[in-house]
Amino acid sequence: MGDGVVHRSPAGVRRVPVQARSRRKVEAILDAARDLLLSGGMARLSVDALADRAGVAVGTIYQFFPGKEAVLNELAGQSLAKARVWLAELQGEPVAAREWSERLDLLVARMAEGWRNDAMIWDPAWTTPEMRQASDAFDGELATIVERILADAGVAIARRRTMAAVIVESTASVLDRWARQGTPGQDVPAEIRTMLGSYIHAARPS
Repeated sequence: MGDGVVHRSPAGVRRVPVQARSRRKVEAILDAARDLLLSGGMARLSVDALADRAGVAVGTIYQFFPGKEAVLNELAGQSLAKARVWLAELQGEPVAAREWSERLDLLVARMAEGWRNDAMIWDPAWTTPEMRQASDAFDGELATIVERILADAGVAIARRRTMAAVIVESTASVLDRWARQGTPGQDVPAEIRTMLGSYIHAARPS
């Protein structure tokens, strides 16, 4: 969020800020929303609380967003934009040339980083139709990456799609609980890598 750019989410904002002062206000609102979600979840996210935390008038929020749901969508949209950077990395030629086990390790590491930073804003955001659709598309791209890893590992084509779905869903579920700890360490991601590696090795032809 520190790049000064306001990314458009699927729902969009009411008025896209152009001047630097307006951009700073929107960034302050989004920072406030993140802080409130991290400290108390969706129950703490109200327009009044946003205005108080951001140091702006309630009317200023409505200048840029129709309501708190739009703020949440914009925040989640920024999160997805960041995640798509590492999705592109995982699909790029330098990574694709690595051994399948190295790519699996990198996938888990990038997912863990994303969940640790943003998991607390995802649950409430995914309740909106726009973000649910975006989330499903993102999961589909993750599964495609995993299918390629499975192919390079020699897993039979008949099993790849199901295994990829299991890997994405189970990893996301474990990371979701892990990320909600106060200061999550690296023990859980390490165990996930071991678990997935064993799962894939067991599916390879003997």
